[in-house]
Amino acid sequence: GQKKIALFQSVKRLDGVVDGFKAEMTKRGYVEGKHVGYQYQNSDLDVAKGKQIAKSFIDGNVDLVLAIAEAPGLMYEATRLANKSIPIVFTNVNAPDKLGIVASLRSSGNNVTGIRNEAILITTKKLEFLRQLDRSVKKVGIFAPPPESIVPPNAFPEAVDALKKTAPQFNMEIVVYTLKAAGEKSPAELQKVA
Repeated sequence: GQKKIALFQSVKRLDGVVDGFKAEMTKRGYVEGKHVGYQYQNSDLDVAKGKQIAKSFIDGNVDLVLAIAEAPGLMYEATRLANKSIPIVFTNVNAPDKLGIVASLRSSGNNVTGIRNEAILITTKKLEFLRQLDRSVKKVGIFAPPPESIVPPNAFPEAVDALKKTAPQFNMEIVVYTLKAAGEKSPAELQKVA
């Protein structure tokens, strides 16, 4: 029979990951509609919606979950609470070991595996690049998602802490603007500060 694969992401901008996963599955002989069926859901950074999505995947007895960005934390927690061991493949996750999604980078110790994102390292390198482009920059603004939208909750603060530690090396200051709305409402909030 067909394998049921859940595609769970938290932000629309990462649709390319979903497209790439499906294309690679097809190259490996898993044809959609014949060998596999995909169930796609996007939580739009809404934690309550994300928990509902994770539960629906568990209730739907999916065979595998591709979880992107903030979604792996929700999916792992839901499978743990439901006492299920649905395989979860994650991508675009910063420090999955520190976030409790995996036991360590060597071995997950659970039903989760994937590719971590080096966003914190890359983000701090962007300060160096910015300094090379314009030596007069003194303050750098960062738009933080609303605290209730971050899953797991310590993911964004870790990145901000890394930037705040790095910024003085380039004679810069990091200023954080916390958005009041998640998902589709965020562009309106950005306009207020920009």
